[in-house]
Amino acid sequence: MKNILLVLVSTLVFSLSSLVMAAPTIQFSGEVSTETCVPTINGNENGTVLLAPVLASIFTGTVTTAGKTNFNIGFAGSCTSVKGIILAGYSVTAGILGNIASGTTAANNIGLEILDSNGVAVVLSGPTRIAITPTNNSATLGVQYKSTGTPIRAGIVKATAEYTITYQ
Repeated sequence: MKNILLVLVSTLVFSLSSLVMAAPTIQFSGEVSTETCVPTINGNENGTVLLAPVLASIFTGTVTTAGKTNFNIGFAGSCTSVKGIILAGYSVTAGILGNIASGTTAANNIGLEILDSNGVAVVLSGPTRIAITPTNNSATLGVQYKSTGTPIRAGIVKATAEYTITYQ
């Protein structure tokens, strides 16, 4: 009986110690830099870029684009060697930001395509680096509507992306 009790106690202690070892973890990440640059989008850290409305009838296929809107990425502080931004979008499909608006008022088969400072489409694939050459502590990128399928349903288009700046 003592041997069975000893085995049960040993098993219980081993099981409890396994539970403690399998606890969730928190990972921390940071960077120590020689620069302290504060990026902004159109003057705000968490900026909103408003695209002008376009007619649904403009979109005639799955590669039609319309409504190009430029936006400014500004750099305040010590920003002498900014070389790019890393953009990661939510709901990325086929390299463009998917429409996250929902319900009966949401546009259908429309996403948003990011353009680099030369107006060339940026194909998003996970965190994607976009090279920039800031002039007067800012750089200009663009965004435009892009059809992703047919039929197009008119409505609201929303998308979200996180960004980080990269240094030389």
